[in-house]
Amino acid sequence: MALYRFFIGFLACLALPPLVIFSLATGWQRSGLWQRFGFYPVLPATGGPRLWLHVASVGEARAALAFIAALRELAPSCEIVLTAMTVRGRDVARRHLPDMPCFLAPLDVPWIVRFAVKRLAPDLYITFESELWPVTLDALHRRDCPVMLVNGRMTAKAAHGWRRFSWLFRGIASSLRLAAVIGEEDRERFAGLGVAAERLVVAGNLKYDHRLTDEDRDKLRRLRGICAFGEEVLLAGSTHADEEEILLDVWRRLSQEQPLTLILVPRHLDRLPELRDRLRHADAPYQLFSELVSEPATGEKRRQAIILVDSYGDLPVLYGLADYVFCGGSLARYGGHNPLEAAMWEKAVCHGPDVRDFAAIYHQLDESAAAFVVANGDELYAKIASFRTNPDAYRLACRRAGKIAAAQSGAATRQAELAWQLLAKTGHPDNSHAQR
Repeated sequence: MALYRFFIGFLACLALPPLVIFSLATGWQRSGLWQRFGFYPVLPATGGPRLWLHVASVGEARAALAFIAALRELAPSCEIVLTAMTVRGRDVARRHLPDMPCFLAPLDVPWIVRFAVKRLAPDLYITFESELWPVTLDALHRRDCPVMLVNGRMTAKAAHGWRRFSWLFRGIASSLRLAAVIGEEDRERFAGLGVAAERLVVAGNLKYDHRLTDEDRDKLRRLRGICAFGEEVLLAGSTHADEEEILLDVWRRLSQEQPLTLILVPRHLDRLPELRDRLRHADAPYQLFSELVSEPATGEKRRQAIILVDSYGDLPVLYGLADYVFCGGSLARYGGHNPLEAAMWEKAVCHGPDVRDFAAIYHQLDESAAAFVVANGDELYAKIASFRTNPDAYRLACRRAGKIAAAQSGAATRQAELAWQLLAKTGHPDNSHAQR
């Protein structure tokens, strides 16, 4: 680990000065740049223990919401600070947690991490899924700050990669006081890499622990009024390149039989210019979602049959508008995306064959006839057409999807309880911040 820290520090000395100059000159990554170097504002002492939560990006930030809610209910005296690796992840957290400090994560460079750890002075560090930054974890371990992994996941590919650097993962393994992992396969992979068995707990998936709130339902009612639907809605969530072409063709064919609104939600918004050009060339008139929601209540509402969503964080509620749902990343072979965001609204899901990133829950939905595999656009068209001609059977499929989604709840509470128990075991008193 000492050699690794030296190597990373040496590379940082060479690379950071020109990167900072480039960022300041061009605006690239300028937002929150100094947070990357650990320059966080001084946080007032609250009298309770401070927990530093770290997430990667938007998906993990959303998953953290249920965990944070459970933690606050369990231990209202705790102070929580969140960092994210991406600006989008930080902004989603800020939008949903306006009363909580949300920053960009520090670069995993020795002197930056030491400064950030000293600045935030956490009593417990909680990192999500596979965000295992060696220098950060080592610095926390040296400070005797307990480290917990929540919603831990380890793919077979990642495990193979870490085995090639087993000398580095040994330091990570020793820093983990507790790892709450998603499933048994994850537990076996972490154990195979050297994490002690007594520090591993299978606790379920936070991303499956969705609960609809009154705020979600109120937002859905507002969106339904703004979008003024007088026809059925096909929502395509988290789509990737090439899938939009298929969906446009399916939408056109279905619209010839019966009016249908298409809501397109691309996975990556940096593809918006490309996607807007594609819609124009396809002679498919559309409106941007941001323009619809920004118009006053008395203003003009939806005019086009296609809505292109150009914002992050709205998809989980937008699924509630749909009559039919397609989950993207599955025909374009990106491993699929979370189907339970739709299922919690009692929406059955159509998806392509590649759902390896959410294989277990898709298998459960497919086996229960609450989700349906389609290999191409023709099969997607045929499936939705069959839903139209057999509405009673489709409603039953949607109810089954809702029941499966509801059965996944509890992971947030379990992992929050584990975090609070770990903090209690380390002997940090509730008034620890009063002595800083």
